[in-house]
Amino acid sequence: MDIEKEKGDSLEKEEEVKRVSVIEIFKFASKIDTILICIGLIASFVMGAVFPAMIIFYGKVMNTFVQYEISRLLFISNETLVNATATSNTTAPYVDVFYDEVRECCLAFTGLAACGFVISYIMVLCLSYAAKNQTQRIRLKFFESVLKQDMA
Repeated sequence: MDIEKEKGDSLEKEEEVKRVSVIEIFKFASKIDTILICIGLIASFVMGAVFPAMIIFYGKVMNTFVQYEISRLLFISNETLVNATATSNTTAPYVDVFYDEVRECCLAFTGLAACGFVISYIMVLCLSYAAKNQTQRIRLKFFESVLKQDMA
């Protein structure tokens, strides 16, 4: 009975493998990899700020549409409709303001989308390149340690 217990204890001791923390993985990172990781993390933080900025501009567009509709209804109610078939080239003053505000928000959306594309590309490029370099170093160290072991 004791012999089986001792064998079980020795197997449990052999199965215990030291776990590697995330920070210990960075010992395989070079200075360039560390810089690339920092750039990638900063780019991801900036990319995280792009979406709330888009929501803010979306709110401005919605406010512009609401103000346009309110102004349009007020302008129509103040007009006297004498001849419905007569057309006039005069536009209400609120239409130009509406177009300007919507155009401004569309340009902001376009700029944010372009910045988001470039920033996300930089983020993925930096983090992927650093990960590839570290993985290559870890595999090389593992291969070297396997070659140093005895054949038996």
